[in-house]
Amino acid sequence: IYKDGNTSLVFDLRERHLIGINDKWNEKQIKDFLENIKAPEGVYLEIKSELKKYIEFQKEGHYGLVAAWIIATYFYRCFHAIVFLFFFGKKQSGKSRVLDFLERLAFNSIKTKGVSLASLADTIDGLRGAFLIDQAESLSDPKNMDILGILADSYTIGGGKRRIVFITKTSRRVIEFETYSPKAFASYKEIDPDLKDRCVLISMLRATKDYPYPEAHLPIWSDLRDKLYRLLLTKWKKVKEIYPTTGEGVTQRVKELWRPIETILTLENVSADEVRDIKNVFLESMLETQTELSEEEHNLFDALLEMLEETENGEGIFTVGEIAEKIEHDDDISEKGVQTWTGRTIRQFNLYDKPAGRKNKKRAYQFSYVRVKDIFNRYYTTGDTGGQVVNSNINQSVTGDHIEKTGGNCS
Repeated sequence: IYKDGNTSLVFDLRERHLIGINDKWNEKQIKDFLENIKAPEGVYLEIKSELKKYIEFQKEGHYGLVAAWIIATYFYRCFHAIVFLFFFGKKQSGKSRVLDFLERLAFNSIKTKGVSLASLADTIDGLRGAFLIDQAESLSDPKNMDILGILADSYTIGGGKRRIVFITKTSRRVIEFETYSPKAFASYKEIDPDLKDRCVLISMLRATKDYPYPEAHLPIWSDLRDKLYRLLLTKWKKVKEIYPTTGEGVTQRVKELWRPIETILTLENVSADEVRDIKNVFLESMLETQTELSEEEHNLFDALLEMLEETENGEGIFTVGEIAEKIEHDDDISEKGVQTWTGRTIRQFNLYDKPAGRKNKKRAYQFSYVRVKDIFNRYYTTGDTGGQVVNSNINQSVTGDHIEKTGGNCS
C-alpha cells in the first residue's frame, strides 16, 4: 500500500510475475529524472535512425510506422485499442531480428517462441507490456484455438480477459487476468485471419547487405528506454488530449488501429508529408489484412444485384432456389448443396428486407438493390472497415495541424 496524503494506492500483487525495474530503467536514471523532470526531444527520429542501422524494410514508411508503434507501446493504456504488428516472410528474411529490436525498446517487452494460454495471460497481466511471438505459425495449430480467441480480442482495452476460479479452504472467487497489450508476430506462414485483421502486415525480404545484430548489451537501448519512460511520464496528458482528435478519413476497426499511430506522430511533430507516407503504408496493409469476401460470396452478391437491376424499382421477391440458379459454381457441387449454402449465406449477411411468404411453394424473401449494395460495400475489399473509405484515402494528404481538445478519457 502506498499513501500520499488522503490518497491510498493498493497494489494487488496476487503472485504476479512483475518486471525487474533495473532491467528496464535503472535506479540512477530514475533519480536523474526526478531531479530534472523534463520531456526528451527527438525520440521518434532517434528510434527511426536506429531501426535503419539494423533492419531493412521494403518501404520507407515502415520505419516511421514501427518507430511510432514502439513509442505507442508506452502510452497504450491511454488508447481504446492498439494495432498489432505482423512481420511476414520466408526464413532468414530478418523477422526474428525485428522482434529482437522491439524487445530492446518496446514497453516492458518479452519475446517468446511458444506460449500457453496460462503463461500468456499471467505474463501480460503482470508485465502490462509488449508481447512478441516469434514463429507465430504455430498459433494456427487447432490445439491453440483458445489462445487465438484471447489474442484476437486483446487488441482492445478490456478485451481478451482470462477468468479462472480460485478456490481455497474458506472461499471461492473468480480471478481475471488481463491480456490487452501491444503485440507483434513473426511468421513464415499466414496467421489466423481473425488475428491477422488486427495487424499491420510488413512483408520482409532477405536484406541486400549485411546489417549488424542489435546486441542486447549495447548502451543505446538503455539510453533510449530512459527517454521513452521520461516521455511517458511527462507527456501522457498531452497524448490523452491528442487521441480524441485523430482518425479522420477512416472508419470502424481501421480507425481504431490507426489512431494510436497518428497520436504519436502528432506528439512528435512529424511533418505532414511523412505522416502521409506512413498512413499510406498503413492503409495498404489494411487492404491485405482485413477479412474479405470469398469468391463464392462475391458471386452471390453479383447474381442478386443483377437480378434486382432487372426489376422496375430495384426491389424483388425471390426464392433461394431462383438465386442459386444464377450463381456460378463448380460442376462437382450438387444443386441442393448450392441452395443450402445460398440460403445460409443470405441469412448470415441478413440480405433480405423481410420474409415474403411462399412463392411457387418455396420460401421467399423480399430484397432491395439499395440494401444488398450497401451490405456489399461494407464488406468489399477490407472487411468491416469499408474498402471504399480506405481506397479513397490512399495518396491523399494528411493535415499536419491537429485541433487540441481536453477531456479525453483513459480507461
